[in-house]
Amino acid sequence: MTAGGYADAARQDSFCAGTTCVINVIYDQSPRHNHMPIEPAGTAGPANSGVPADALPVTAGGHQFYGASFSGRMGYRHTAASGVAVNGQPEGMYMVTSGTHVNGLCCFDYGNAEVQIADTGNGHMDAINFGTECWFPPCSGSGPWVHPTSSTAPRRGPMT
Repeated sequence: MTAGGYADAARQDSFCAGTTCVINVIYDQSPRHNHMPIEPAGTAGPANSGVPADALPVTAGGHQFYGASFSGRMGYRHTAASGVAVNGQPEGMYMVTSGTHVNGLCCFDYGNAEVQIADTGNGHMDAINFGTECWFPPCSGSGPWVHPTSSTAPRRGPMT
């Protein structure tokens, strides 16, 4: 509710009572305002759907709020983001995720994607893929693994 504060889950619960609330936009908190609406249809599939607003209750510092729990064809995208790395430029990506909520199907990518909403081939995104599908062997164990989806320097790491 305030800068550096916590969201108000009770207010959200009250607002969504008796209905299904869906996150329509993920708001960028930086000055760039690279907000991400639900992903529209592209050349690799239909439009995605939004994440249920109350699917992932979280408590931190004694405060309840909600995270975003993705499954199926849920996704968000900004096709004209500014200030993001392109063409393999150095960048840092941070994602909080769970090793118990994964599958071996393509794809849950988090990061910079192709802006034209077209699958133009492997290695054209700078993103993290998190799942049990091994993109860059050797992959030891059953995963899940973190893989880059960029054509630059295939790096990977097991998640436990």
